Amino acid sequence: MKKFIATLTLLIGFSANAGLISANLSNTSVAVGETTELSILGSGFEDFDTFYFELEFDTSLFSVDLSSLVSDLQDASDFDFAFTQESFGLALSFTNLSLFEVADFNAATVTLTALAEGVTSFNLVNILVDDFFGAGPITADVDPQSPSTVEVAAAAVPTPATLSLFAIAIFGLVGLRRKA
Repeated sequence: MKKFIATLTLLIGFSANAGLISANLSNTSVAVGETTELSILGSGFEDFDTFYFELEFDTSLFSVDLSSLVSDLQDASDFDFAFTQESFGLALSFTNLSLFEVADFNAATVTLTALAEGVTSFNLVNILVDDFFGAGPITADVDPQSPSTVEVAAAAVPTPATLSLFAIAIFGLVGLRRKA
């Protein structure tokens, strides 16, 4: 009987289907004022009716253009879809009255604009995927291949030396004096 229970446990354990969530950036090194596209993708999921996650990053380094949002969940929701900017980063909440039956989907794609110089990491936390009316909670793992840090470098703007500024001013005054 113990062998039967052990075999059954192994079969159930190996047949579990865990979805994978990844955060992908179009450019992991940007200058201040430049943009990068952030995509949160889900793959290998079973049917679900509730999906929630938080994406933590340094909000003083990036602003989010919420008008650029593209999401398969937004198009499929007949009940509740919210993608909001929070003090810690971004949060997505999806609740549907019927099951979302696509295994691979784009949870959200938005444009980020670099505001200041620095380095930040993007961390997916507080992930909840559920089928409340059926199977219950669905396991969701964060893709270890997702970029963990983004570097924002200040754009190099050469500053002219003081003597160069004085020389330009003198040439300008000489030019004005000759015209007069």
